[in-house]
Amino acid sequence: MSRLAFALVLAVAIAGAIGAVAANLVVGGRLFEPTVVEDPCQAGLRYDADRRRAAGVDCDLARGPCRRETAQGEVALEVAPRPPRAMADLEFAVRAPPGFGSGQVALSMPGMTMVENRVSLAPGADGALRGRGVVVRCPSGDRVWRAAVTLSPAAAGAPPLTATFTFEVGE
Repeated sequence: MSRLAFALVLAVAIAGAIGAVAANLVVGGRLFEPTVVEDPCQAGLRYDADRRRAAGVDCDLARGPCRRETAQGEVALEVAPRPPRAMADLEFAVRAPPGFGSGQVALSMPGMTMVENRVSLAPGADGALRGRGVVVRCPSGDRVWRAAVTLSPAAAGAPPLTATFTFEVGE
């Protein structure tokens, strides 16, 4: 191939590349959509906070124990390891006023029917009621769960102690 032919092929290739870039700029300019929100990161954080409030999340077990005041006294729920994760072996610890010897934590999802998932609690060496269980992963991707703690009184005829905690699990 002669030098002239090579220069001609090179010039056509360069012109084609410049034409493709120009066409991309024209088409991109016509299809451009302005930003929907001014600050997408902050909008996403607000959306997440609003979603958690709407789901009634009232307990952050990732930070530590959550507490509820009941007619029989304060109940505290803690889950280890932190943060609680779906499909992980978790230890549930419940601290309650004296007079409750055993109990359970019923795990459910607000607004969704799930298979019964209960964690039995028994007295631990440190005075807390303890049990091991797993929070299952929801196929919908929802991570909001409710833990309904029910403790049986040691005295016959006394009412059970109940407290409910709504929390999120990690992936």
